[in-house]
Amino acid sequence: MDNWIIIAIAAVVAVLIVILLLLIRMYRRRNLKITRFLMAILEKRDRNMDGHSTHTQLLIDEFYDYLPPEKKLHLGREHLRYAALLHDIGKLGIPEEILDKPGKLTDEEWKIMRRHPEIAVELLTPVGLFDPVLDWILYHHERMDGTGYFRLKGEEIPLASKMLAIVDTFSAVTVGKSYRPARPYEDGIATLRLVAGTQLDPDLVEIFSAIPKHRIENCRTELAKEMTHLTKKI
Repeated sequence: MDNWIIIAIAAVVAVLIVILLLLIRMYRRRNLKITRFLMAILEKRDRNMDGHSTHTQLLIDEFYDYLPPEKKLHLGREHLRYAALLHDIGKLGIPEEILDKPGKLTDEEWKIMRRHPEIAVELLTPVGLFDPVLDWILYHHERMDGTGYFRLKGEEIPLASKMLAIVDTFSAVTVGKSYRPARPYEDGIATLRLVAGTQLDPDLVEIFSAIPKHRIENCRTELAKEMTHLTKKI
């Protein structure tokens, strides 16, 4: 891709981020619809992220419904929605050649990629309206065995971050990528169970897996409708 095209795309992305943050600050309240719409536009630059934030938000809504009451005490549905929508906003600060690389990343590229949760926090902190979810976003790549980005393990990881890790993984498996087609619900659940206990919280994996299949599948159906509607608008 020509350098001038890359620069132009980067400029558009920067402007959209500023618009999102300014709208939120202008109204002095978070607006889920505006956030969802602008995140969907921002993700259009990367076909491997296209619709990912909306899908994870829809999935975490379902997840919240099936949590035991004692776990809900530490969360809030609206907070979870924003955490899911914005968990990967930091990837907008990662070079496209790294995001789109089909093969294995080099050690240096991984160092850059692993910064995206920190970049997300740096972007959202000045807004002042997302403080309750900043740690959830920062730690959504932690692993139960302590080998994640910040080496937190087990109960050191916030509950919401563990939930984000599950819906993030499920979405990554079941939504199509540029280098592979979408995989079925069963593959997504099998993947979660395969890494339960090492990467993901096993108790939460069982809760997510117990959600009726049709409710999880409806998230992908709703995502497809929303992305079609968005394409018509832009």
